[in-house]
Amino acid sequence: MLFSYLFYLSSLFVCLFLAYWGSRYNLKSFIYLFILFLACITGFRGYEVGIDTFNYVAIWDSMLVGKPVYIEPGFQWLICFIQKIAISPTVLFIICSLITYSCFVLRLWDFKNIASFPLMIAILFMLVLMPSMNVMRQYCAIAIIFYSTRFLFWKKYTKYIVGIVLASLLHYSALIAISFWGFELLEWKNLTLLKRRFYLILIVVLLFSAQMIYFFVMTEYGHYFEDKEEKLGILTLAKIFFIITSAFLSGIWRKEILSEDDKFIIKISFWMYLLGVLIESLGYFFPYMSRIGLPFSIFAILYWGILFRNTKNMTLNFMYFIALFLFVGLPFLLSMVDNGFGTMPYSFFVKI
Repeated sequence: MLFSYLFYLSSLFVCLFLAYWGSRYNLKSFIYLFILFLACITGFRGYEVGIDTFNYVAIWDSMLVGKPVYIEPGFQWLICFIQKIAISPTVLFIICSLITYSCFVLRLWDFKNIASFPLMIAILFMLVLMPSMNVMRQYCAIAIIFYSTRFLFWKKYTKYIVGIVLASLLHYSALIAISFWGFELLEWKNLTLLKRRFYLILIVVLLFSAQMIYFFVMTEYGHYFEDKEEKLGILTLAKIFFIITSAFLSGIWRKEILSEDDKFIIKISFWMYLLGVLIESLGYFFPYMSRIGLPFSIFAILYWGILFRNTKNMTLNFMYFIALFLFVGLPFLLSMVDNGFGTMPYSFFVKI
């Protein structure tokens, strides 16, 4: 077990080193090396590493002999393609890991001028590495959506739709990314009259379609709303309080040195993180519902990076560091201690 602690912690420092030198000297080769490093950790994991890893192996074995499996078609197509060139599910893990970390890291690289890239990479490691070895399909889909937001921000809507479709073929929960379009409303005063009319019509259509949407959600994910539990964690309330107060204390979107585009991205990161925490809080009432908020709360990585990059007050930075440890660092350490994601002890599987 000691090896596993040393392995994860030393891997975190390797990632920090690569991210620091890559961002300082604008060396994208370091970034690709970092992506490969993370993909090797999660891709070459043993079959006993990660709670759901055995399930993916079972899906692989079932499809290998022609048995029906009940998962999204895109994931089935991916497995069918890989099985034509490889006999081990480890190849599936490697490819999913490469997709996941390429999308996450390259998108975070886009924000290196307004956010601390090394810090974002450290948070990515602590927030995503272990869960991605458990709910692999969903994190792969989330990563595709996260990367596709570059097209949404650039007004290249067709490419964004393609991203949603690809992600949804891996995990239907990615369809929630359609709602990301609503964040254009933060720029309402800058929208053309045509776009304003479009959004008003869209809102009316959604209101009339509410019942159909409800039936779809309950059909696909109704089991997530079973077994209610009446409780709400103090950590969630603390996160909500921190997100709101930190944004106003630092005034991160009021800084004159930032462009309007940068301010828009900062607003997006704030609202995404806040909404993500609010949606994930449903997990206290309904099992597994916290996963629905992941496409939103993944923007916490960007928000933290922006916060530390644009806050010059040492007292505030110290307070933010404590909050970062409580909300990110401590859960990461506890996930190793209590083996919450089934990733302890870590072991390699190198036969392909």
